[in-house]
Amino acid sequence: MDVENTENEPNLDALIEAGEEIVSQIDNEVMFEREYGPRAGAPFSSDVCARYRNWSVSLKKYVYNHSDSVFLIDVEAYSADSAFEKLGDPMYFLFGQLSKPEIVELKAEIMRLIPGQVRALKKYRVEHSNKEVVNINDRTVENIHEFFYIIKEGEDFKYNGKFLDKVSKDADYYIVFNTLYSLLPQGGFVGYADISKDVNKYLPKTKRISKQKLTKLIQQNLNDKSNSFLHYAGIVNSVAGGKKLIATVRGKGFQFNNKKGA
Repeated sequence: MDVENTENEPNLDALIEAGEEIVSQIDNEVMFEREYGPRAGAPFSSDVCARYRNWSVSLKKYVYNHSDSVFLIDVEAYSADSAFEKLGDPMYFLFGQLSKPEIVELKAEIMRLIPGQVRALKKYRVEHSNKEVVNINDRTVENIHEFFYIIKEGEDFKYNGKFLDKVSKDADYYIVFNTLYSLLPQGGFVGYADISKDVNKYLPKTKRISKQKLTKLIQQNLNDKSNSFLHYAGIVNSVAGGKKLIATVRGKGFQFNNKKGA
């Protein structure tokens, strides 16, 4: 995915999604190498190197415009620019300027740093969302539902200002939806890996099942027509503009369209 830019500002959600795609591409290339042996020339393809360079430029632009957050400082701290400059330059390999142990170390560094940058961006997104919620709360608690379809008060959820008193807090569907809401109180996109990690934490029995089964379980508990949070809460899975309140993005994750008028 290309990062969408306005004249002054890269899009945060697009930055996160592009970063996740780069991480996924690197993981695939590493798995391919493990199965079929090292690639000729640089360890990573020219495509993933170019995508990272473009992404890094957009990150720097975003961080420059939002330098007030410790999480965005972490984005800079996790920068993999230096490692990519070496591993993405075939000249280092043509002239043997890197030893095998150095290559292994640099690859491990990249596989640690880029996910760190993505995590820092996501933490910033949650932090930024929470700040906006606080601002809305300052206006009056009663009218928050004018801005979001679903809000949370204590352990209880409201939909369009009305308590959802038919849901069970002990049910899997509640735990899974609560995980989604905790990650994205104002809505947005979350990848399978991120929500799965937190569902594993709050629903321990899921640690024993495969990734594919876990993804299916999360989807069923979020927006299945007969066995989900939306079903038991009596919420129709559609919002203004023809969107779904909780949409499954095939092969990627879930889109939570919680903000009204978005």
